[in-house]
Parts: sequence; C-alpha cells; structure tokens
Amino acid sequence: MTSPSAQTHLAIVTGVTSGIGLAMAKHLHQAGFSIYGVARNAQKLADCEVPLVGSQCCDLSELTALQACLRDLDLSTYQYAVLINNAGSLDPIGRFESVEPARVAQTMVLNGLAPLVVSGNFYRTLLATKGCVGRVVQLTSGAAHRPIAGWMSYCASKAAMWRGTEVIASEMDASRCQIMALSPGVVATAMQAQIRAQSHEAMPDVDWFRELAAQDKLASPDKPARYLVEMLLADLDGTRQFPHGESIDLFDA
Repeated sequence: MTSPSAQTHLAIVTGVTSGIGLAMAKHLHQAGFSIYGVARNAQKLADCEVPLVGSQCCDLSELTALQACLRDLDLSTYQYAVLINNAGSLDPIGRFESVEPARVAQTMVLNGLAPLVVSGNFYRTLLATKGCVGRVVQLTSGAAHRPIAGWMSYCASKAAMWRGTEVIASEMDASRCQIMALSPGVVATAMQAQIRAQSHEAMPDVDWFRELAAQDKLASPDKPARYLVEMLLADLDGTRQFPHGESIDLFDA
C-alpha cells in the first residue's frame, strides 16, 4: 500500500488524549499522517503522547464550543484529510426515570449532535479548499442499533448520530468527501471500567461486561486503530473503496 505523507495527509481526531482516540492518533501518525487534536482538557492536549501539528481545546458537549470547532481549520496544504469523531460519554447511566435531564442533554449533544455539527464545519472548509478530498469516520456503537438497559442516553445519542450520518452521506458531494460509522467493539478503555463499576439496579447487564473482562475478551484499542489505518491506506491507493454511508461493527471481527 502507498504510504501517505505527513506534508499532504491530515487526520483530525476528537478525544485525542486517551483511549481509542489516542490509539488511532498513534497508528495514523506511524502511518505517515499529520495529526490535529481536539480535546476538552488543555493540559492533556499539551502533553499528548502524539506530536500534533495543531489542536483545539473545546468541550463538545457545550453548544458554543461546538459551533466553533474546526471553523478555523486550514486544509490548504493537504491533499487528503480525515476527520475522526471519537469523543463521547456513557453518562448518565441509570434507569430512564431517575437520570438527570441536564446530564442527558449533555450526552445527547456530545454523542449525537457534535459529530454531525463538526462534520459540517469540516465539510464546509473542505469544499472551500481546492485539491483536498476528505473522509469522515464517526465512532459509533452497537448500542446505536439495540437497547441496553441503563444506557438510555448513550443508546439514544448514538442512534441519533447514526441516522444523521446516513442523511449526511446522502447529501455530501461524494467526489469531495465521504462518511461512514465505525463501531470498535468492546474495547479495554476507561469507559469499560466505568461500566463494570455499575450496580445491577443501574445496569442489569453489567455481569456480561464483567465476564468479558474476566475472560480477557476485551479488545485492545489498537484493534480499531489498525482497522482504521488499513481502511484509509486502502482508500488512498485504490485497492478498496471507502465504505461511504455504511456502518461497520468490529465486535465479531
């Protein structure tokens, strides 16, 4: 496969400082991409384990910050730019009648609305930049397609993001930009530790997640990162078409 050049290939990763986002940034950097990071913690951005050509500190659960995200992005030196909307949250976990509406609203914005708005900001900049084509990868979940008790906010927000992504795919100029959703499977991150700490009352299926961890069946963050890099490199050299408008689940892969 053709190796990209950091001078002409850019990857923008939200939630770049930890978990799957950090793993993706590392693998993309190793594959030759320049990395632009987005995260809500300025110190973590400054200390990011991956060299960044640029960054933006913003909380994507806040509407004002969301509207400004990537508005000033400069793509003029790049031929290929990929946006990876990775930032997300499980909070609040609990029965639907007991969760706080304000916390639900934050998660709906972060998981559901932010990937769509940031994609729009990226797309407008891309269209205004001659000679650059774009790709968007939305980090989704099997929870977008099936209910999990205790995860009302997460399931609803991921489902909203996926349906919005389908609409975006139908509206995009696919010769300039394409979009897909990637579900990484059950991955060993801080989010999984948060899940295992829940009570049965808050999350009836918690034992299933505990058993996966006990049996060492959690995937490494490197797994979706490697898949992403292979997919993008294949797209770049024309050996495999980018799965525009599709949702791919790595749980059983």
